[in-house]
Amino acid sequence: MCGARARKEGRCRQDWTDAKTVAAELAAKLPRDANILDTQGQAQLAAGDTDGAISSLKRACAIAPNSAPILTRYLTALSGAKYFTEARGVLQEAVARDPGNTPLKADLIRVEGEINGVDAAVAKAHDLATADPQNSIYDLVSAELYEKAGRIP
Repeated sequence: MCGARARKEGRCRQDWTDAKTVAAELAAKLPRDANILDTQGQAQLAAGDTDGAISSLKRACAIAPNSAPILTRYLTALSGAKYFTEARGVLQEAVARDPGNTPLKADLIRVEGEINGVDAAVAKAHDLATADPQNSIYDLVSAELYEKAGRIP
């Protein structure tokens, strides 16, 4: 655990760099273990290696496509790096695998907003709502995007 003194002295970064090295060694020995790749990605993120983390998490998702925690970390890393187009593709694949997963659909709408703006995101929400008219999530996400854009009636 990094306390205030360790952070001030810059030792926390070194701890994560060491963790990143250990995780890389484990991943080299067990390249098909999604949990190790996930841990490697987390260590890389903490050490400031965003692109390395995205690569590790992408491999982990490919090995364990139904792991919600790994998918969440991968999408968070992509969004943090502003790789919204790649995030959209990952979300589209995840929704295709699990069409009833409304939180994934909500994230897909939000990513569409980042890529093409509020109007495109609301159109995407409308398209998704057509197939699921009893679900209010699409209206809620649309309202959230309008509010975020400062377009409140």
